[in-house]
Amino acid sequence: MSIPVMQIFRESFSSFKGNKLSWLRLAFAPFMLYVFGFFVIMVAGIMSGQPIHTGQAPVGFWPVFAQILYFIFSIIASGSLYINGYRYGILKEGGDHWWLLQMNARLVKLILYSLLLGLIAIGFILLGVGIVFAAHMMAHSVFLNVLLGTVVGLFGFYALIRLTLLFPLIAIERENPLKTSWNLLKGNVLRLIGLSLIIGLKIIGIMLLGFIAIGFVGYLLFLISPVLLVVPIVVGGLFIAYIWLLNWAVMTKAISLVYLSFTEGKV
Repeated sequence: MSIPVMQIFRESFSSFKGNKLSWLRLAFAPFMLYVFGFFVIMVAGIMSGQPIHTGQAPVGFWPVFAQILYFIFSIIASGSLYINGYRYGILKEGGDHWWLLQMNARLVKLILYSLLLGLIAIGFILLGVGIVFAAHMMAHSVFLNVLLGTVVGLFGFYALIRLTLLFPLIAIERENPLKTSWNLLKGNVLRLIGLSLIIGLKIIGIMLLGFIAIGFVGYLLFLISPVLLVVPIVVGGLFIAYIWLLNWAVMTKAISLVYLSFTEGKV
């Protein structure tokens, strides 16, 4: 069965347009958990007397403790975003709750499968490097190295696309999510890539138009008074948050509709 690309494209944006508040509710708790994790980092920096950023190596008890908490909160928040979004996109569940964190077996399964994917990816990369190195030792051909590297890279990308439904299947608690995703998306890799591209292009277009409008208004306000620049700065920050929510909600709904298209709307 082929994915109805344009139908999913339209319905994904329509879902966000008609259910903005529901999508906002789904993202609220994970977002606040991210914020709280950042707050912990800031407090630890004050208590230790040194600035702490999530990319720096922590030194001392409080910085280390803060980094561990931030890491845990980030995992819970990211996993909850995936699960909240896909359960709403597929099952219509959770859109009426402001505080929804997935600290349950679904999150554990999501983490375990993420680790498994990471191990598979590392193994695949090592295998690809080994193949290219062996070919180089035998043939000493730059062209052959590039060709083999490209083939291995394309197959890895192809495999990644075939597993796109992994997280949605975990979110709705289906058995054998790896095998199911691989089987369902057979023959639909190019369609899924095309769907992602046209969604991405539309969101980029919305983002560019928004920034142009904000920049133009900001310029006019600056001519009136430099103090008024605070208005476009605040509006720009809110617009960035809106674009993030739009991208997450539309892409999540699109992948959910891809799954539903294979099951004829039945979960």
